[in-house]
Amino acid sequence: MAKYYRQTEIEAVQWDGELTSITILFLPGEVIKTNKDYTVLLLDTLNGEVKVQIGDWLIKEPDGEIHRCSPELFVKVYRRVEE
Repeated sequence: MAKYYRQTEIEAVQWDGELTSITILFLPGEVIKTNKDYTVLLLDTLNGEVKVQIGDWLIKEPDGEIHRCSPELFVKVYRRVEE
């Protein structure tokens, strides 16, 4: 089986339980659902609702789609872009 690597610049933030940490990825007024103690974020995606837990990364693709990535996978796949 062939393996492929996708090189695309993304925006990403790590969910730390604070809504202010993720607001840069969302449009003003967009509804973000969480549980009562802000340890779980419920994210609506094209593939349905996804649970995001503290430590997970939220990734915004160039087309605007947002999805979650585990911390383990994030450090394997992505590297910070120096501006």
